[in-house]
Amino acid sequence: KCADDCGPARAACQYGVVVGDMSAGSVGSDAMLYFTVDGGANWTVTATNPFDNGQAISAVVCFQTTRETTRILVARGTTDAGEPAEVAYSDDDGATWTTADVGSTNGQFVMEAEGLYALDMHNIWLVAGAGYIYHSIDGGVTWETQEAGVVTASALYCVKFTDALHGYAAGAANTIVYTADGGVTWTIVAGPAARAGVAIHAMDVLDMYTVWLGYTGGYVHYTADGANWNLRTMPFAPAGTINYIAFYNSLVGYLIHDTAGPVGSVWRTIDGGYNWEIIPGLATNSGLTALYPCGNNAAFVVGQVNTATGFVGKVY
Repeated sequence: KCADDCGPARAACQYGVVVGDMSAGSVGSDAMLYFTVDGGANWTVTATNPFDNGQAISAVVCFQTTRETTRILVARGTTDAGEPAEVAYSDDDGATWTTADVGSTNGQFVMEAEGLYALDMHNIWLVAGAGYIYHSIDGGVTWETQEAGVVTASALYCVKFTDALHGYAAGAANTIVYTADGGVTWTIVAGPAARAGVAIHAMDVLDMYTVWLGYTGGYVHYTADGANWNLRTMPFAPAGTINYIAFYNSLVGYLIHDTAGPVGSVWRTIDGGYNWEIIPGLATNSGLTALYPCGNNAAFVVGQVNTATGFVGKVY
């Protein structure tokens, strides 16, 4: 972005944060965060970690809270039987953290990377098990329950909004819900009939009518009217899982496809999703979990532990 009242000029893809599970899956280890200020050439671990030992971090978002402050907000990605869902936030690049409970239903947590979404500091949504949807208007400090499993009892994995009013959430068993009033009310949207009972693990929402979904089984569907779903035939066989879909604009988008191995690949479209091509040269990996596009020709991708270390890749 150009220099303005909110701060100095910044080149695209320079500042970033990645999060993960506890080291080697050990219940005695913290889940850690790393950040980069040089486009991923170097990654530095934050001074402290947000959650207790043995608790993973499943999702992260960043947003401005003041002219000079960027808040990092993360969600706990493992259950705690005696506690509700939990987030933590830092305004000093991870030097200190403040935790906050989300709702009051014990055992809940954010299941996947797309389960936390921030439009800005006043419009943040979080989804969890049993159809619960939560909302924060103060940067993640406090949360209200918008949906408590009444519209659906299915676990929700993804949530995305196009503006402060229009948004979708999706998850287990082909479940899709929609709101046109900022989450005050949610209604069921019938998903693709061919995917009945199949989990949605990836979703992006381009506008109030245009939605892309990625399923277990490697299937990709989209709608241009918010109601009728089309199968997008992909260059890879329908197998594995679509783990993430993210469009940079209305034409350029990326998705992650994992085989049963799992081995992950990154695919890109430059024509609004009609055609997809694989991004060549991605390093050997053991499955990919999340992706962030920061340009027409650049994106970062993260994945499962590979050769004893967490996986971060840059595609361009």
